[in-house]
Amino acid sequence: MTGNILITGGTGFVGSAVVKALLTENKKVFCLVRKSSYQGQFAHLPVNIIHGDVTDCASLQEPWNESIDTVIHCVGILKEKPPHITHQKIVIEGTSNLIKACQQKNIKKIIYISGLGTHNSAKSLYHQAKWAAEQSVRESGLNFVIFRPSVIFGKEDDFLNQFEKMSRFSPFIPVVGNGEYQMQPVSIHDVSQCIVDSIESVKALNQTIEIGGPQRYSFNSILKLMLESTGRRRILLHLPMKILNVIVPIFEKIQNFPLSLDQMLMLSENNVTENKLLHQVFSIKLQTLTEGLKEYSWSTKEVISRDT
Repeated sequence: MTGNILITGGTGFVGSAVVKALLTENKKVFCLVRKSSYQGQFAHLPVNIIHGDVTDCASLQEPWNESIDTVIHCVGILKEKPPHITHQKIVIEGTSNLIKACQQKNIKKIIYISGLGTHNSAKSLYHQAKWAAEQSVRESGLNFVIFRPSVIFGKEDDFLNQFEKMSRFSPFIPVVGNGEYQMQPVSIHDVSQCIVDSIESVKALNQTIEIGGPQRYSFNSILKLMLESTGRRRILLHLPMKILNVIVPIFEKIQNFPLSLDQMLMLSENNVTENKLLHQVFSIKLQTLTEGLKEYSWSTKEVISRDT
């Protein structure tokens, strides 16, 4: 049986869901958290805090007093905020630093959360960084599991909630290109459960597992389902990439602007998988997007099922 488990990125969307899933199964959980990070969400949870930062090698040299044998690495970023928050520093160097610490502390296994669409000739900086981090994991000499989830939905996500907030005050929602590129949204519940199940799974050992939801949708259809769940009608404004290449760099300078050129590049690519290895390794019934939308605070609970 696996002993104690350390999670990085435990304050984030995926990491916090993994923490809760682990606690449900009575696992002893440690979270590597920066001293400057908000930790209030752990106040009433039986979680052990270890202060450290994957971008600071010295902080990872602090003694981990308990017998931790598995590390779940959930740290990642979608949007860069130079000079301190970059894919190079957080994803590539941060993963490398963590692996070195794992090797020194005789950690048995690392579980890394990558992203669907990651490969050695990816166009986006996000996927390029994830590929470099994956390679570090594979070459580490540690036992590993790599997960590549498609876009993850859940009531606290940064994906659908972002467009829902936009729909509150805007008569239209901007869409990159024609919006017909395919996605396979996957529930945060399913992703976190697969991560937890992979800890002791022999079939998952040293595998790279893609995970998408049970249905494929065009990006247009995802936005329409979201709007239907809010009871609002909004125009989907399709913008050619040529125009976005000019205007987005200007708006990116505005603090908290929701999208970057790199994110738009990712949005314009198909993001789907057959889930073959997933179903060979795990016995799981994947939640549909239409079911998941009912959990959002803004949902009317009346969503028309659509698979396109």
